[in-house]
Amino acid sequence: MKRSAGLAVSALGLVGAGLVATGSPAMATPQNCTHGKASSGSSIAYCTSGTGSYYAHIQCVITVSGTKHYDSGYGSRQTPGSGAYSTAYCPRWDGKVMTYYTDSIELS
Repeated sequence: MKRSAGLAVSALGLVGAGLVATGSPAMATPQNCTHGKASSGSSIAYCTSGTGSYYAHIQCVITVSGTKHYDSGYGSRQTPGSGAYSTAYCPRWDGKVMTYYTDSIELS
């Protein structure tokens, strides 16, 4: 009888631990966010409220010898409502400047 009760308590403890571990990240929700092209080689993202964090993501392109190459750049992680923009820049491809292709905002 004691062994069964101990197993039930252990199982309950594992289930409870799982709920605690997965419940917190889902609550982070940046809100009132916007993002867009800032220049030919950068994008910005901004959130005015909510919790969690956000950062800008830019997809860039360059054509070399008739072949298009794509790469991404990422801005710094910011806190909603901090007044700070996240700015992402295009990386270089073999020393050449890539240009803006598209952008997005990553929320966490």
